[in-house]
Amino acid sequence: MSGLDDALPLPPLRPELQLVEAAPEPGGAARWRLDDPLRQRSFLLTEPDLRLLALWPLGRVGALRAAWRRTLPGGASADGEGQLDRQLDRQLAGLLEFLRQHHLLVPTPGSEVGELADQAQRQAHTGWRGWFGRWMGWRLPLCQPQGFLEATLPLVRGLWSAPALALWALATLAGLYLVSRQWDAFVGSFAQFAQPEGWLAYGVVLLALKLLHELGHAYAAVHHGAQVPSMGLTVALGVPMLYTDTSDAVRLPRRAPRVWIGAAGMLAESAVAGLATLAWALLADGPLRAACFVVATSSWATTLAVNLNPLGRFDGYYMLSDALGLANLQQRALDHAGWALGRLLLGPVLAPPEPATPLRRVLLVAYGSGVWLFRLSLGLAAAWLAYSLLFQAAGVLLAAATLWWLVLRPAGLQLAAWWRLRGAVVLGRWLGLGLVLGGLGWALQAPLDHSVRAAAVLAWQDEQLLQAPEVAVVEAVLARDGQPVRAGQPLLRLRSPELQRRIAEAENQRVLTLERLERIAGDARDRNDLLVLEQQRAEAHAAVAGLREREAQLVLRARADGRLADLPPLLQPGQWVRPDRTLGRVLLGQARDVQGYVDDAALARLRVGASAVFHAEDLTQPPLRLRLLAVEPAAAEQITPELLASVHGGSVPTVLDKRGRAVPQQARHRVRLEVLEALPDTRPRLLRGQVRIEAAPESLAAQSGRRLWQLLLRELQG
Repeated sequence: MSGLDDALPLPPLRPELQLVEAAPEPGGAARWRLDDPLRQRSFLLTEPDLRLLALWPLGRVGALRAAWRRTLPGGASADGEGQLDRQLDRQLAGLLEFLRQHHLLVPTPGSEVGELADQAQRQAHTGWRGWFGRWMGWRLPLCQPQGFLEATLPLVRGLWSAPALALWALATLAGLYLVSRQWDAFVGSFAQFAQPEGWLAYGVVLLALKLLHELGHAYAAVHHGAQVPSMGLTVALGVPMLYTDTSDAVRLPRRAPRVWIGAAGMLAESAVAGLATLAWALLADGPLRAACFVVATSSWATTLAVNLNPLGRFDGYYMLSDALGLANLQQRALDHAGWALGRLLLGPVLAPPEPATPLRRVLLVAYGSGVWLFRLSLGLAAAWLAYSLLFQAAGVLLAAATLWWLVLRPAGLQLAAWWRLRGAVVLGRWLGLGLVLGGLGWALQAPLDHSVRAAAVLAWQDEQLLQAPEVAVVEAVLARDGQPVRAGQPLLRLRSPELQRRIAEAENQRVLTLERLERIAGDARDRNDLLVLEQQRAEAHAAVAGLREREAQLVLRARADGRLADLPPLLQPGQWVRPDRTLGRVLLGQARDVQGYVDDAALARLRVGASAVFHAEDLTQPPLRLRLLAVEPAAAEQITPELLASVHGGSVPTVLDKRGRAVPQQARHRVRLEVLEALPDTRPRLLRGQVRIEAAPESLAAQSGRRLWQLLLRELQG
């Protein structure tokens, strides 16, 4: 980076700015506060910035540089002086940018006015960058509430009293205790609001709660003597939210009031949540109880899941920053995390962002890493939201832009900053980085994956389902569960009253026809209808025979030798059964196989005859050696056995269709594998687990590229 010209004039500071000593940092480092009374803004300055501002009246960079050198210990070498000059240039350039960005310099005709005009044009949000900026975040002030807050503060000041807080705490604890005694009913109430009307109710309640939340911040700020210049609407990542400008709280000399201001919004919501929880527990079912449920769940969810999160710029972050006394905590933590990663990769070529004790540095690195991971997940969620809510082309573009802005662009800037330091990296570090990158590249490209995993179930190859042929009543259970059975042995005897009625009617018709045929010699009309009567007799005989055959099928028999299994323990005489109900199974023979499901990507890698291993979910069962027998090229329409489907506790993602079948959410292909080991009869009939099938080797890069290509094709075609 080129140094600043010594002849460069220092722009004058605005004369109305006020410099006040602020509370030191927890480590003891001194800080000062720069107040802007016209804009009601305050800024915290560290000691290096204050030293530069003390030399600001010298007017030019060269004079400031010379005076700054005289304040340093003597004896520095030429290389040391050059490094100190570069450090001064970076610090001075950063301070100049900060003063210009926040309009703390005296506007000069020409350049300053033009710069302000350029800034206003950039803030006008024109073009695609402006539109994307509006998606990422913008703020719209709606009112200046200072006068209203000061006038109404006496009406709400009593809510901060010790008796009011104690009463709220008791009511909240009582409500939570009473709800815990009715937890099933409380959780079950969510189902009542899983409708458009319920979501609308939640939206209205959330709006009211957020307004109350912001008023809590505003009243707390005015109560402690801070100004609230504006309240309004802000949008972050396309999500609208209310905001309250409490930046003036930085002027407060003590940390405790600032923490209270940060917590006031959550306290206001928690007060409403506690009272609504108690009211829900005490009220009878009705509209008022439903309203209390919506208020309680909305306020607890937003308070605990959102506002207390210290990784985002929510109340929890500002409370943590004020409690620790570390201003601009997130940026400082991110700087420390970037420095720690750079030191790990490049060695000791990066200076620490600021002086800190080892413990504080570790905590800042850990917190900064958490913030980066949170922003990464937030960026991915925002990209998914953009893709889901908009039509495909716009959704893909906005998702890509969001990922670029929140993930790729910061990473690129960090890599560029590290690249500028490449001259200071020692050869050994370059070799280490080369080995690491080469190892990662090899791991991505090497065909390390030699198998395909699939959800599977161990079952008998041949089995007989015992099902009633029609609606019937159990008349007798003739065998026990687990009993060996022989071919033709009766297992269950059923009875159908409707079938018995139809048999009786058919028998009566047959008998009546036979009687008419017997007296045909004495009845002239019957003699004329002889052919008709013969036809009716044949039909009656056939009807009775067919119905008797159906009646015989109500006795469920074993098709072959085997073992009876899965007989319902509550099955007893007099119980009605339907045809679609399985009353048991006869396990035929000893041969068993494994059936599973693989996705589209695995088809090209599988070959019949490949070896495989089955691992049961029941860890007491040993692994089984298998051989792949068949792979169905057509995707399965439903998942059977059903215990593999997610709707029945399995791992294959499925949904239920109109007929109650488990339908896979993505294309799945059935595979069948032969068991190569002898299995004892004591092993369970159906055993769920996972099978690992030997497959053609494939690299992680190839797998990822193929899946991404399939995703793009599916989305473009859909």
